[in-house]
Amino acid sequence: MSIPEGKLPISMFFVLFAEIIKLAVFVSSSLTSIENGSILQEILSGF
Repeated sequence: MSIPEGKLPISMFFVLFAEIIKLAVFVSSSLTSIENGSILQEILSGF
C-alpha cells in the first residue's frame, strides 16, 4: 500500500480529524471538572 507524496487518503484525514475532536472534548471536559466550568461559562457568555 503506497501513498503518493503530498497526498493523504481521505480516510486518514477523517481519522486525524476525529482524533483532534476527541482531544478537544477531553481537554474541555478536564477544564470543566477542574474549574467547575467557570472558564467555559465566561467564554460562552462572551458570545
